Amino acid sequence: MDKVYVSVPTRPPTESWVKPPKEETVNLVYQTLSKKVGEGKVELLVGYEGNMFSFSDNVERSLLSIMAVHPMRRDAVESFLNRTRLSWNLIERLLKEKRVRKLEYDGKEYYMINFSENS
Repeated sequence: MDKVYVSVPTRPPTESWVKPPKEETVNLVYQTLSKKVGEGKVELLVGYEGNMFSFSDNVERSLLSIMAVHPMRRDAVESFLNRTRLSWNLIERLLKEKRVRKLEYDGKEYYMINFSENS
């Protein structure tokens, strides 16, 4: 079955001017597309997917690999560190080494790799 996915930014986007749309706008897009392509063929990707990230024996490399794909919310980083039995000291070190950046988006704290220091 073919589907149309409507996605909104749930993490800090590349461009600082990008903001999530209002719920009314998302609903209008959903309703319009549903009429065009058919009921049940439109899916919204508008929520946070959770904190269950996997890791390997090299926890630091695993964390940086996740952050290379997308920024992680602070609670996701904390959950990741708790599951690996590591402390926030790892993040503090990565920030000090400028391998990780801290960002604010939509009232939440995010962490992502610093591309210029990890290439």
